[in-house]
Amino acid sequence: RKLTTVQGFKYSKNGLYSSTNLNYLNLPQGIRTTLATILNHSIAGGTWSTYQTVARMLMKCQNDTGTRMDFPLDTKRVLIFVHYLFTTRKVSASTANTYLSGLRYLHIVKGSEIPMLRPPIIEQLIKGKQHIDSIERTQIKKPKRAPVTLNIMKLLKKEIVNWNTSNEDKALVWTTCTVLFAGCLRIHEIL
Repeated sequence: RKLTTVQGFKYSKNGLYSSTNLNYLNLPQGIRTTLATILNHSIAGGTWSTYQTVARMLMKCQNDTGTRMDFPLDTKRVLIFVHYLFTTRKVSASTANTYLSGLRYLHIVKGSEIPMLRPPIIEQLIKGKQHIDSIERTQIKKPKRAPVTLNIMKLLKKEIVNWNTSNEDKALVWTTCTVLFAGCLRIHEIL
């Protein structure tokens, strides 16, 4: 019987498993294909997407650093990968944490032994980066958002009238602003 997937569900046959990466199991092709389909349904599509991003980041790290990222990864390679993520890709500690989880699953998909991807030094790096991220967040002062009042709408109208663009664009912007104001909407709610 053929396995099918209904569109609209978060689980599907699209994942990192394929019959070819199950070759190490020494099973017939038909069984490997069915197993790959079932295994791909084990994780949500969004999670598979994150794991694919991890695989791409690992390849970019390999190309940029000149360090082979062969599985299973040892502590040295994981340290190089985490350093690459923090310095070159400028990711946050939580993103690096997610990528480490993805690395674990990539080992599973490739049929490799799962090494210790989070030895104490990696845990300390993540903790240190969390502290740095926290310090940076508190130092960056974001401008406070001002509510749109009638006075703001009047100022906006004056700016739109003086704007150097076509009357159609002016009318479109003013209409959008008026609808947002009258409906108490945020810009993403109308877009």
